[in-house]
Amino acid sequence: MLSPRGIALRFYLIALCAAQMRTKAGGRPRNDLPLIAGGDETGWIDLIAVPVKPQRSGNFSASPSSKKHRQVISALHHLSDPDVQLVRLPKAGKKSGKFEGFQLCDEGGVRADGEVPDYSVPRATDLTFELPLGLFTNGWIHLLEDTELAFLMMVAHASQRTDPEERVKIESGTRLLHYGLGRDAYEAHKTLEAFGLLDVDIDESRHEDGRVMNYGKGGQARLHAFRLLPDGFDEPAAATITKALKAP
Repeated sequence: MLSPRGIALRFYLIALCAAQMRTKAGGRPRNDLPLIAGGDETGWIDLIAVPVKPQRSGNFSASPSSKKHRQVISALHHLSDPDVQLVRLPKAGKKSGKFEGFQLCDEGGVRADGEVPDYSVPRATDLTFELPLGLFTNGWIHLLEDTELAFLMMVAHASQRTDPEERVKIESGTRLLHYGLGRDAYEAHKTLEAFGLLDVDIDESRHEDGRVMNYGKGGQARLHAFRLLPDGFDEPAAATITKALKAP
């Protein structure tokens, strides 16, 4: 689901957030939003923000809404793929509108046997991990890269059974096998720290690229430790990121 240009990951997270805000715990959310709404109504393309501009070439023109529509369809096409199965398309057999009324599936994804069940909003007793609401309400979901979102979820999941004030350490094997984040994605902690979203206890015995100083000659590796900073998500994303990028 990680892509430098696609919106599958962020769209899925937005859809989960919408489901949980509109449906009681234990319930199966209904999707009554159209992809594109008319008038003052809300459609799915209104819940995403992507850098699109009107495009004109000869007799062809594409509005921002049509380009956002194509991105949403691309995301749903990926999420409903047989190898992913995080979304079900009840109207897939129709000639038009086959992505309308899509339904969320259980987050477990593909099953060895049988169909993936419908998604149901977690109950208080279910084993879950939480993401700060400000991720959605203050625009962070639209401006963070996929690798940064994945890193945040990794830390949130690893922290679910610890004291919120404690930092967590994640072995490279766990990071690769359980979270699918390679070394390049691991570097996301630098920008997340700069944006005030992550507290990082850095191993001072490492070079900038992560290699251990004097490795093989007595140098000892120590894992970085991380802690989410929920208050950071209470700040407006655009202004905070702009300030961080302009900082010396």
